[in-house]
Amino acid sequence: MPSIQLPGPALPGPIISSVRERWAFWLIIALGLVHGLIYVFLVPPWQHSDEPSHFEHAWLIAANRRLPVSGEFDPEMRRAVFDSMAAHQFFVGIGYDPSPDAFWASARSQVSEPPAYYLLAAGPLAAIPLDSVDGQLRLVRILSLGLYIATIGAAYGILRSLTRPGHWLRLMVPFSMAALPGLANLMTSVNNDVLAVAALSFFIWPAGLLIVEGFSWRRAVAAGALALLCAGAKSTALVAVPLLAVALLFSLLRGPRRRLAWGALAAAGLLGLGLAAGWGDAA
Repeated sequence: MPSIQLPGPALPGPIISSVRERWAFWLIIALGLVHGLIYVFLVPPWQHSDEPSHFEHAWLIAANRRLPVSGEFDPEMRRAVFDSMAAHQFFVGIGYDPSPDAFWASARSQVSEPPAYYLLAAGPLAAIPLDSVDGQLRLVRILSLGLYIATIGAAYGILRSLTRPGHWLRLMVPFSMAALPGLANLMTSVNNDVLAVAALSFFIWPAGLLIVEGFSWRRAVAAGALALLCAGAKSTALVAVPLLAVALLFSLLRGPRRRLAWGALAAAGLLGLGLAAGWGDAA
């Protein structure tokens, strides 16, 4: 597969050999796995943002074998989660000690969120029956950890496609992702952000190749499928849909026609800016 030269000083050859690069990549994967496992088991249950509500959505799918409807819940499951939260001192230091009904009334429901992550998380919950909600939560966290490791692999694949053999970015970017505490913390939680990040990362791979190397049906289909996955993961990942259009535009208009692609992109940007502005509003 051809590659492009990213900006940087000219080098006489690869920084490291291909064999050492592969070994370094697998060491980075091992680092990400160990780092992620620490967060899976070190962070107390339910301490991530809206984790009880995200877990409830996946649990309802696993228990009922269907998508939940708005307002649907299981009283026994909610009581078990609340008791687990109290046992792990979730409410200590926050200034109040709510009842189960008061807590769940104030919790933000995730049932209206796109279902892709919850359908994925419901798989292990249905396949591996565990009595403890603590165990069920960590089971889904381990699924999120798998998506975290896959995202690190996607970053390596993207840079491997776009750089010459031995380029330092091939290892530096995956290493940064494997070592970054904030990313490891997010990507090992029960949260649909995990699939949104993973799906968008994989989408960038074929979309980038469309721009750099030109149109092919394999890349276009892969990018289109991953854009649909992004849309099914979370609204914040919907950016993949307009980015798909940009990638297809630049893959088809190449060489001297590339100026037409830039012109179309600029026109679309100005149109979008005009549509987004509230011309008659005081704000």
